[in-house]
Amino acid sequence: MISIIIPSLNEGKVLSRTLNGIFSQTYKNVEVILINDASTDTTDEVVKPFLDRIIYIKHEKNLDRQTSRNEGIAVSKGEYIFVCDADIVMQSDCLEKMAGVLEKNPEYSFVYSGFKWEWKVFKSFSFDVQLLRKMNYINTASLVRREHHPGFDVAIRKFQDWDVWLTMIEQGRVRFFVDGAERLVSAGDILHFPSGCPHGATMLDEPVVLIDIFTPIREDFLGK
Repeated sequence: MISIIIPSLNEGKVLSRTLNGIFSQTYKNVEVILINDASTDTTDEVVKPFLDRIIYIKHEKNLDRQTSRNEGIAVSKGEYIFVCDADIVMQSDCLEKMAGVLEKNPEYSFVYSGFKWEWKVFKSFSFDVQLLRKMNYINTASLVRREHHPGFDVAIRKFQDWDVWLTMIEQGRVRFFVDGAERLVSAGDILHFPSGCPHGATMLDEPVVLIDIFTPIREDFLGK
């Protein structure tokens, strides 16, 4: 089962479209947890037609998006976690494709995709740990195995989703692409990249030893 976590604050205008998109998915084994973070708009009215199909949590006072996300994850029961912003509309086969990848590849921790924002299409990149440490190319709305999801750090005021992926890297859940084949590695593993072979580390015709690459300093992420 996929647990879909939706934090929402005054997003009643877009919620029905998001929820209809979820319930129109070809993958039907889902639970939807909507956390209303003390909205003052029409959210309560908008969700009424969906109350028999969702878990609806309403805060009396505003907390924050990360706390809401963590609360949703804590009460969820699914094998997979999908954190979904309140304005996201998925293609009808999105969850089916993502779940299919994780079901066929038990060694994978998560799967992500490109997305479209207004008129611009973001195609993302193949998984590359070095690139990920420089920029966040993984959308928050990615499918993650429950046991591997670290949760959201409420002490961080920005780039919280980026921190999730970097935390998973630190935990050793890393994928490398070597000549089109995906490899899981951990700190201290030795990989040999043939000359001219494209990969996510450095272009060396010698063994590459991965040492302490899973502890990046992230002080710049912390709010003052």
